[in-house]
Amino acid sequence: MQYQHIGYRIKGFYRLYDYAIKYGMDNEIAKHRHKALIFWERHGIEATMDAFDVGRRTLYNWKGKLSTGGIAALAPISSAPKCRRCRQWDKRIIDEIRQLRSQRPNLGKDKIYPLLKKYCKDISIECPSVSTIGRIISDAPDKMRNSPLKLDPKGKIKPYKRRAVTRKPKGFKSSYPGECAGLDTIEKRMYGLKRYVMTFIDPVTSFAFAAGMKKNNSTNAAKLFGSAQGCYPYPIKTALSDNGSEFKGEFAKMLIKLK
Repeated sequence: MQYQHIGYRIKGFYRLYDYAIKYGMDNEIAKHRHKALIFWERHGIEATMDAFDVGRRTLYNWKGKLSTGGIAALAPISSAPKCRRCRQWDKRIIDEIRQLRSQRPNLGKDKIYPLLKKYCKDISIECPSVSTIGRIISDAPDKMRNSPLKLDPKGKIKPYKRRAVTRKPKGFKSSYPGECAGLDTIEKRMYGLKRYVMTFIDPVTSFAFAAGMKKNNSTNAAKLFGSAQGCYPYPIKTALSDNGSEFKGEFAKMLIKLK
């Protein structure tokens, strides 16, 4: 199953969203500043400074923004500095952290600290704290992360082998009933509960079968396929899925038996 945000792959969607928030919604601070400028025109700058407790330069700044961008330009913008302080640590420390994480795949900051402290003591330089080590790792473009290797209880690396998955040929279309049936899972959330709707569809005959499940596992997927197979009048040659975890295990064993 995949989760996608609204506006996924729509170019300019979020930029337009920001424009709508900025120009389409009223900002209370912008209204207050505009009110101060109107008061200035009627009663003078001295009275405005006293009534709204603002400085002369601030009022002229607001007036310039109003003339160029309208009321929306009076809304406050981010006051974060454009040039921010960057962490500057000795390159030897950064190289040592990277080396430790390569020797011990993806070693955490808490376990890096004692090893790094000993190294820094030997070369007489200051050692960063545990939290700073985490920030140094986070600053790296690759997060100093290696391939997600697994370790056994003795700390040895388990060999990782990617399983070969059979995929549908490009451009394939079913030509007769039962040649290729599609299976998928829909997740529904309501009142803090999760429920799963497993579906079986044949695109040629438009036959569809669905069942609600409490758990999204291979046992329930095998039950769904067995029930759909009993209702479907044609023999099923191929089952197509998105290779989710629910379509492995018991479900895969059942398909092997049916061959």
